[in-house]
Amino acid sequence: MTLIVGYLCSDGVVVGADSVATLGSAGSPTVQEPTSKLSLIRNQRILALTGPVGLHQRYEDEMEQISWASLSQRKPSEVGVAISKAFWQHAEIEYQRSHVVAQATQDRSPLLHATHNSLVALRHLSKDRLYQFSETCAPEEATRELPYVALGSGQANADPFLAFLKRVLWDDGQPTVAGGQLAVYWALHQTIEATPGLGGEPVLATLQRGTAQLVPDEQLVEHREAIDNIENQLREWRDKLSAEASPDTPSPPDPPV
Repeated sequence: MTLIVGYLCSDGVVVGADSVATLGSAGSPTVQEPTSKLSLIRNQRILALTGPVGLHQRYEDEMEQISWASLSQRKPSEVGVAISKAFWQHAEIEYQRSHVVAQATQDRSPLLHATHNSLVALRHLSKDRLYQFSETCAPEEATRELPYVALGSGQANADPFLAFLKRVLWDDGQPTVAGGQLAVYWALHQTIEATPGLGGEPVLATLQRGTAQLVPDEQLVEHREAIDNIENQLREWRDKLSAEASPDTPSPPDPPV
């Protein structure tokens, strides 16, 4: 089980993920092990994937081999299509094989070995960009109006929380990378706590001016402390409301003897 979150910011991109892989077969989980779900490609691009680890490995190879020079002046949509084609040549094989096994065994669980989504952050035409790729590797670029993306088993919990943060904090635009880190970390932390099967500490990476790097642990600690402070302020506000709603009132008189 996996949760990946991406946020297109005013000055870059933030991508984050949970950090536990669920092992198993035929749709039956066995154990969970710590793992990294973010790949930095030559410190210039970020790749994140839900689903099979093997596909992640092959997609990482494709991101290394794509002729980026030939795409440097192409339209952003054409870049998304080029990545989609590179990914699909691997995904299509897995879907075909899984379908054959599912038919032979009358069991749809083999399809879990092919079903996946992915995120790619890269710089193109002097702009840091965020692309998501569906189960069929169809590309979609994040925009100022739709700047955040959540993928994986925790998406149903993460999407409403990300929408809440956008409405409250950035209803008139996008966050900076610093704000995007807080949003992505908070969404991951909140969803990991609320979704069975997700686990580990959130791992974040940023892309700014074409440079991709992991967010150091000390910054993640700062984000966690900021979230704790915000939650404490909400509790103080709750306590204040409770006190105002329950003013001291005189005790009722004793009943007559």
